[in-house]
Amino acid sequence: MKEDDTDIIQQVSQVVFEAIKDREENLSESVKELDGELVKLLRLVGREVMSMCLNDLAEQVTTQTKKTGLAVHRREKVKDSVIFGIVEVNSPYLWHKQQGWGIRPVVEKLGIKPGERSIAVKRALADFGAEESFGQAAKRFKEHYGWTVERGAIRREVEAIACETESYVEKRLLALDNKFKNLIPPKRRSGWNRILVELDGCQIRTGSLMPGETEELTPLRRLKKRKRQTD
Repeated sequence: MKEDDTDIIQQVSQVVFEAIKDREENLSESVKELDGELVKLLRLVGREVMSMCLNDLAEQVTTQTKKTGLAVHRREKVKDSVIFGIVEVNSPYLWHKQQGWGIRPVVEKLGIKPGERSIAVKRALADFGAEESFGQAAKRFKEHYGWTVERGAIRREVEAIACETESYVEKRLLALDNKFKNLIPPKRRSGWNRILVELDGCQIRTGSLMPGETEELTPLRRLKKRKRQTD
């Protein structure tokens, strides 16, 4: 997108305003609810625009690929998750009859695979999923963006990003190690003594066993029962 999209914003805003003004009766009585309803409308508009953009790009790469001698063998659709919701994108399978090979240009050239998620969606899922339980993260995502992602999908996304993060940190540490290995005496290079990390808003549950209030014993080992104090 261009830095200055003022003209687009003005045109779209005028169309939406005129539609609301003409179609909504007693608008003055629902002023407090207007912004909430407008958000729902703009989400639908955003999803439709994304559908148009992605399908237009899919048509372009398909047309370009056809010029190499391939023809459409199967017409299929894939679901792609964008921040406004799930959109269907045409993803035909092209086949070269003479040479006997095929390709999906939407997958190969645009990177849109079945069940793919945009960077904005992945970022939101990772932010919510890292802060609290995956079930609660699913509720927060639905509240913020108006559509549902199952908690299992959030868990898999967060775990995948965590693995990528770990690999990135390891590569950075290795690069630093290689950069400074000639400057540090070998006897001092036994490993990293400390690694500084930052974790925002983390709560770690701790527990300790305390003497019980009764003389009751455990059934198996016949030890005095204790209770766990959790903080």
